[in-house]
Amino acid sequence: MASIIPSAPLRPLPYGSFLLAASPTALLPQDLDGLLKGALKAIKEKVIAGGGRMTQKTTVLQWPSVAGVQTVAAHYEVATNCTWEATLYDTSHELILICCKADHLAIHCSDSDHRRVLASLVGATNATLTHPQLVRLRKLSAGHLTSAFLQSGPLKAMWLAGTHRSVQVKPDSKILSGADLEHALDPLGDSTYLAAAARGASIGVSLNSSGVWTKAYASPADLMAAINQLLDTIIAAVGTSAVLPVLANELHSFTGVGQVFDFEVGPLELAASVARRRTVESLLEHTAFEVLPPSAASAARPGGFDLRIIRRFAATGGAPAPAPSVSVTVHPIFSSAASPALGLVVSGAPAAIAEPRLQEALSLLGRTPALFRVFYDSGHTISAGHLSLAIVRDRPFARWIWGDFGVAGGAPLAFQVDKEKPAGNDLALLWTLPTEDSLFSWFLWAVADPVQAGKLDLPLLTAVGDTWVFCDDDSGEVADFVYVHAPAAGRPLVCLVHIKGARSKSLAREMVAGPYEVVCGQAVKNIRFIDAGTLLRRIQHRVLDLARPLWNAPNAIGAAPVGNRAAFSARLAALGTNVDYRVMVVQPHVTETAYGLPLNQPTALPPALGAVQLRSLLSGTDNAARAVGAKFHVVGAA
Repeated sequence: MASIIPSAPLRPLPYGSFLLAASPTALLPQDLDGLLKGALKAIKEKVIAGGGRMTQKTTVLQWPSVAGVQTVAAHYEVATNCTWEATLYDTSHELILICCKADHLAIHCSDSDHRRVLASLVGATNATLTHPQLVRLRKLSAGHLTSAFLQSGPLKAMWLAGTHRSVQVKPDSKILSGADLEHALDPLGDSTYLAAAARGASIGVSLNSSGVWTKAYASPADLMAAINQLLDTIIAAVGTSAVLPVLANELHSFTGVGQVFDFEVGPLELAASVARRRTVESLLEHTAFEVLPPSAASAARPGGFDLRIIRRFAATGGAPAPAPSVSVTVHPIFSSAASPALGLVVSGAPAAIAEPRLQEALSLLGRTPALFRVFYDSGHTISAGHLSLAIVRDRPFARWIWGDFGVAGGAPLAFQVDKEKPAGNDLALLWTLPTEDSLFSWFLWAVADPVQAGKLDLPLLTAVGDTWVFCDDDSGEVADFVYVHAPAAGRPLVCLVHIKGARSKSLAREMVAGPYEVVCGQAVKNIRFIDAGTLLRRIQHRVLDLARPLWNAPNAIGAAPVGNRAAFSARLAALGTNVDYRVMVVQPHVTETAYGLPLNQPTALPPALGAVQLRSLLSGTDNAARAVGAKFHVVGAA
């Protein structure tokens, strides 16, 4: 390879962005030469895979040196397809610079996509044979980087990735900026976010990809002086670890991790590159994921789970064809005890998979775990390629109502606590099928039963005609049911009722937040419609839709509801401002027995994490209801 000396000052100024890594041993000059060749090989493979070309002739640069820092550098040319004509190529001149001090390295690539290629191979267990020089290195942990760069001075910006499930009332990810964000973080709302990156007064740190960025430098000498200081800082912080305040903590062990209850593709907004965003879009469009009951294989190691990957097709009309699927066992692992790199080991897949989209999803599971999010019932989350545990503050919540869903409690039949709506979402079954046993049927029975209506603290639905039940179930709904009591004399009542089925029928259901996240999100989102004027404007056209049932008397089998829609709208319009507003969530996943267990009490030492998370979630929903002058209750199973 030919050799040239870079000019000074540099034009344009190189941006100071670096991949940081550590070697198991101090590197010799020949080790650095081998690492440079291995890095160029990986970059070339990436360029060719993208339809581009990389010149065979690479120039080794005689880069200025700094005492104690070994340096190798190279210049290479890349030709990529022109965006508007496939036969034309755009040529760019790129730089790779590898600096080493003792056993720590800083790697700079002028093309950020090429730096990401190298980052994906550092410590990767699936590339041991093809890229041994990069695999033997390890990334620096978020704790090490935080200790080195983010413990002194103000936090100016943060890029946060949610470890919680996607809900409508809480962002999957967000970016914050301010004078000092340590004092701006919300101890409750931000405790489920993991910092993907943060910027202090003079340096930015990519915590999930072991990188830093600083500023542009005017000359090679200035750049090398900065790299020397950078390496000194990370070497001085070896053996230390720190966390950012309030946010979820990154973990490096699966000890104490529970069972998986949800799995999803991560938010599109967190994709680090255009290519990564396209991959996420393809996964969301063409595949779905379903967590299966644990098997002996998945239970063999902590954190393991069973997963079904389903091919998703666009609706084409007619009877849907069975969707192809594949079921596998997944075990998350750390590449080594000293490395934060997390991988997903997939087993149990068929030897041959005919459906290419399923094959692609399987490949991405093992190759790019950062694309996915895994939620454990213990509160642990795998997000952005890291295992974390949110620090959830316990908040009091006691507004439970224990509904009777079985015959022993006086119900006319055994209602299914895990069945939200009638089969096929056919609402007509509510008044045509005597054995209809969904939670929708339960609510209509309960509000017309003196004992249950008393438990719910709702006026009894009678034939008198001063109480209305409007079913608004559909996309864009205000609630599953809008319950309005408007007597001729006395204070009227408006209650928005949101219903969700339990995760299972098991009497041993645990007190956890997962089954309540979506329904509470719906409740909070729609609280803004609760006052009579806004509610009327929101549903006035929907009230006239005959497909949305309206009751003005108890539900009766064989008799369709015939509530007068014009009269109902008129009653809403006449309510005025002195109204008793309520928000009710019917979700019988938590039983009265589970609620009373000593380990689920706030006084337990330590209290069960699932109970803490649930109380925190319900307390936040209660606060949102109080903010608009409404009372909030949750219906569990007696």
